[in-house]
Amino acid sequence: MAEVERIRLAAAAARDAALADMLRRFAIGTWRFVAALAGAVRDFPARIETYRALRQLSDRELTDIGMTRFDIGRVFDLGYAPRPANDQRRSSGAA
Repeated sequence: MAEVERIRLAAAAARDAALADMLRRFAIGTWRFVAALAGAVRDFPARIETYRALRQLSDRELTDIGMTRFDIGRVFDLGYAPRPANDQRRSSGAA
């Protein structure tokens, strides 16, 4: 009977450890989500201001910074990087 009790206690300890790990991961995930949401809410006014400022630039000014009108909506996409102005001129045939 002592062997059965030892196995039962080991199973209960493993269950408790798994439950604690699951709760810890849930809490960390929830905290990261809340932090990301708070950051998005905090940064939203600056993003809108940047978007509006880019919309007010002329096509020439956008070209000077390596952008087109199409790029304005994508500025806030992850991994977006404007093309260097020199590369854009070479690809369009202008020297």
